[in-house]
Formats: sequence, C-alpha cells, structure tokens
Amino acid sequence: MLEYFASYNISSRFLYWFLLLPGIGFIAWLIANAETRQLKTFEEREQCIRRFSTAPIDGVIAVYLIFIAARIIFSLANHLPGGFLIVIFLSMALFFWMVRSRIGYYFNFWITILFFGLILLMLITGSGDGSYFILYPLLLLNAIQLFLVLPVFHFDAFSYLSYEPEKPWEPGQDLFPENS
Repeated sequence: MLEYFASYNISSRFLYWFLLLPGIGFIAWLIANAETRQLKTFEEREQCIRRFSTAPIDGVIAVYLIFIAARIIFSLANHLPGGFLIVIFLSMALFFWMVRSRIGYYFNFWITILFFGLILLMLITGSGDGSYFILYPLLLLNAIQLFLVLPVFHFDAFSYLSYEPEKPWEPGQDLFPENS
C-alpha cells in the first residue's frame, strides 16, 4: 500500500490508517482513487514518501481518544464493573506507548500474537469453557491491523529502496557484486 501511496501522490498517514478500517476503508479507498494522479518520475515519488514521513498522526490519535471517551462514558452509564475501566486505561497506556516507541509497538504486536496463540491452542485442545473464543477473531483482526499500521506510527523503521534510474540493471549482471 505504501508503494501505491508513493506512486499516486497520497501522503496522508491518517488516510493510510483510515483505509485499514473494515468496511469504511473500502469507501475511503474509492474516494482516494478518484482524486489521485500517477506520479511519473522517481523524484516525485521520493518527495511523496518524504511528505508521508513528515505527515502528522494527530488525526489518528484524536479518533482514538474519541472512541476511548465513548467507551468510558458507555461503561459509566451502564455501571460496568471497575475492572472494565482498568482495561480501558491499560489499553490507552499501551496505545500511547505504541505511538511513542517502536518497543511499545512490538510489545503490543507480540502480546496480541501470544494471546492469539493461546486461544488457538485452547480451541484445538478443547480446554476451557469456550467463553473466551469470542476473542479469537478480534485478536486476529488486531494482529493484522498492528502489522499493517506500523508505517503510520513508525515510518522511520522503513528504508525506501529504489532502483537507480541512471544505472538500469542489464541481463547477465550480478545483483550483488563483490567489493574488491
């Protein structure tokens, strides 16, 4: 998707994140495709990648805070147990750690994979009462979205590797020449 963004002059991290939302993302994809033009030169694509890397993530954080506030209001209105509020505040802490640090991102990702694996193991072995199986699709979706959302929060983890336009590869050349 990043290559598509670079090729079609889309440099919004919010739009990248928004496209990952199930259902809504498809509609956003149609709108994004209606207003784009394909970039022809390497320099234009590289400038688009630079704009993407410096684009703010404030919109993503604002939407997250709105959803968290709605969850807190819902839990208070429905007199849900206090443990629910602890889970909300823990998820807020993990989210902000993920936004600020790549270590936080990897922690979120691997914890999700660990819980996904544990539930899958319990599902295969038939242990437990089955009430936690509802978490299985949610953890799968969360793991996929965490994998895809890395460029939004930590674009510096990527290196934009491209071809050298003035030195195209010729058939028969070694892709990994030895330095002597």
